[in-house]
Amino acid sequence: MTKLPGQGRPWHLIEKPRAPFRCDVCGADIPEREASSFTTLPKMYYETPPTGYVPCNRAGYDAWSAEYEHVSSGDLHPEQGGRFVFTRQGEASAALYRVEVFLPQGRKLESRLRWDDEGRAELDPPLPDAWAHDESLKLARVLHKDPRPRLSRWRGPAAD
Repeated sequence: MTKLPGQGRPWHLIEKPRAPFRCDVCGADIPEREASSFTTLPKMYYETPPTGYVPCNRAGYDAWSAEYEHVSSGDLHPEQGGRFVFTRQGEASAALYRVEVFLPQGRKLESRLRWDDEGRAELDPPLPDAWAHDESLKLARVLHKDPRPRLSRWRGPAAD
């Protein structure tokens, strides 16, 4: 199994051991049962931990530091595909949702979603983009099964 960067038990540095044990690097309290998870030797030993350990200032997989392909701007408009946001309007029993679809190049489509007496989803007005219209109706099934105040989903670009 592939290990993620920074994956392993945290290795702490305590320059002057005293109970309760507190790491001088990250400030974490270390229970006595984990006394093998730290060193009291000079800092150079902290930088080269035993196998299976990672220095505590590098421990844990940090998703924020991972590099991803940039697929979205900060204003909800994706560079590919579309972001679908459904927001319930009024009371839960009304089952009426505001639909916003954010598309590339800053395009935004809006509609209202409701279900007819037979339980079929309807968009009023219909969305002018056929792909966005179809994806909205697919996502409407999720809301019909599990009504919630808000649903936000990204869908990949339409296959040509």
